[in-house]
This record gives sequence, structure tokens and C-alpha cells, in this order.
Amino acid sequence: MKTVDLTQNHRGPSVTSEDLVGAWLLDEVRLSRGDRSARPRCRGTLLYTPSGHFSATVHVSSRRMPRLGKSLGYTGSYTVERGVITHHTLVATWPFGAGSRQTRWATLIPGDDSADVLRLSGDPGGPVQFLLTWHRTAHAFGKGNIR
Repeated sequence: MKTVDLTQNHRGPSVTSEDLVGAWLLDEVRLSRGDRSARPRCRGTLLYTPSGHFSATVHVSSRRMPRLGKSLGYTGSYTVERGVITHHTLVATWPFGAGSRQTRWATLIPGDDSADVLRLSGDPGGPVQFLLTWHRTAHAFGKGNIR
């Protein structure tokens, strides 16, 4: 794979904030820049609350991605418009910055309760392409259970 195919992220119904509420676990990360690509081994969690707040933490276990460091994270509020999620950061580590806006194009693949899959990508015209695939957890913080 030379580049990340972002076209799959723009199909289907638009994601709403209600669709996002719950806890998500990271399944896969795909990165590409020009003709170079990588699939770093990562673990992570992503939480969206009904009140419009989020928290994302990712641990990079791949030795091939030293510039990312071992862990990165950011938290703050979020808005959703036409399937595009904007994370308004309050606290963030590199490569994000506190006060920055992180825009993610979203696709939700509905499953049975906790089988939902969420795909997030960055700006399709940006120099670095990425695709993060998450699945909804079946634990207490699953869809509709965060108060």
C-alpha cells in the first residue's frame, strides 16, 4: 500500500454527535506521505460524551515511528457538522497544541451494539494522510451509557 485510501471515509450517512457517544478502542493506524507508508503498532482509547467533550490517548509501540514518541493525547470539546468532527483542544501533547483545532473526516459502520466501527482521517489534501480505525467497546462506557 503506497497511500491511504480516504475515499472509503466519505461514503454512507453522515456521522452525528449522538453516533459518537461512548468509548472506542483503536484497531489500526495507517499513515502515508507521498510514496511512503507505515502501519505503526498502536493502542488507544477515544471517549466522546453527550455533553460535547472528548479525550483521546494513543500509545505507539512501533520502533519505526520514533518521532511520534511513545504516547500522545489530547482532550477538550468537539463539534460535528456533516460528518466532519472538529476537536477543540484544551490540553494536548505534541504534535497537537492546546487551543488547536483538529479536524477529522468520519465514517461510522454500524454493527450490533458494540460492533460499531469508526474510521477517522485527516484533511484529504494534507501532506500526511492517516486513517485511524476504532471499534466501540462493550463495557460500561459504551453507546448511551455515559452520563
